[in-house]
This record gives sequence, structure tokens and C-alpha cells, in this order.
Amino acid sequence: MINKKIAAVVLATALSIGTVSTASISAADPGRKGGGAAGISAVLSGLVSSGTITQAQADAIAAAMVSAAPKMKPMKDPFRNGFGKNSVARELVITSTLGITSEDLKAARLAGTSLAILAGDKKAELITALVDFETTEIDAAVTNGKLTADQATAKKAGLNDRVTSKVESAPGKKLGGMDKEKNDKKRLKSAIK
Repeated sequence: MINKKIAAVVLATALSIGTVSTASISAADPGRKGGGAAGISAVLSGLVSSGTITQAQADAIAAAMVSAAPKMKPMKDPFRNGFGKNSVARELVITSTLGITSEDLKAARLAGTSLAILAGDKKAELITALVDFETTEIDAAVTNGKLTADQATAKKAGLNDRVTSKVESAPGKKLGGMDKEKNDKKRLKSAIK
């Protein structure tokens, strides 16, 4: 009798560990079918149906998996990261110059549309507004003691060309400074370790 109980506990533990590792791999690879909460529920349901574990054990496993899951940091807004410091003010300059909403701007950028295409015949006006904005930011940094006058002069040199280049460039898969494919591979490797 005691041997049967020990065997049942060992079997349940082994199945739990197998379920945890399978669920961890599934969660690490979002493209894998049956992954995530739905996949875990399906596996646990199957084990309950076959009599391998009880519903109480399945509930305990599910609760343990949820509490043991790595807490993911909220994804940063890739649109804002593409515009550097003081991006909210920069976004306001762009939206007010083009006469569009912030949501329209984000959607266009995430779809890979350059600011130049989005601006259309307002491209020159947008470049001027952004150069003025950047110049004001540089001057404020000098006033606050964060930049010297020489540093400010160096930052202002070629500013029009840099802003024009930024306006004409389309955001690619590195929008926000992050390469999604590369980061997905990193997440998968760290989840497997």
C-alpha cells in the first residue's frame, strides 16, 4: 500500500516536471502550437480525464505554473523609442505639424511608413519644425548646464541633414532600437537554460 502511494507521488511529480518543462518551452516559443495557458490547460485536462491526476492536483499545478512564470517587463512603446529623449514633445511637434492624431502616427510608423511619406507635401514644414524643436532642446541643455556652448555648436552642425535623414527613413524591424527576430532568439535561449 505504501509502495503504491510512493509510486503515485513519484509519477505525479515526474508528470508535473514534464508538464512544467513542456509549458516553459511552449511559452518561450510563441510560434509553437499548444503553448501558453491554453496548451497547459489541455495537457492537464487530458491527465485528469485519463485518471493520472486529480482535478485538485491539476489546479495546484496550474497555480504553481502561473506563479513560477517569469514576469515579463511591459513592452516599451517602439514608436517613442525611435525618437529618443523627450519623445512626447517630439511626437506633439510631428502630429501638430501634420494635423494627425498620435494613434494615426503610431499606426503609420508601425506599418513601416516614413515620416516623409506620411507628411506628403508638408515634408519641408515637418523638417523645419523638428529642426526648430531640436535646436530648442540643445539650447535648453546649455541653459541647464548639461552642454557647453562648444558641444551645442557641434550638435547643431548638420542638424538639418540628420533630421531630414530621420524623416526620410522608414522604420524597419529595428523600430525602437530592437531587432525582434534577434530578441526572440535570445528569449528562447534564456528560457531553455
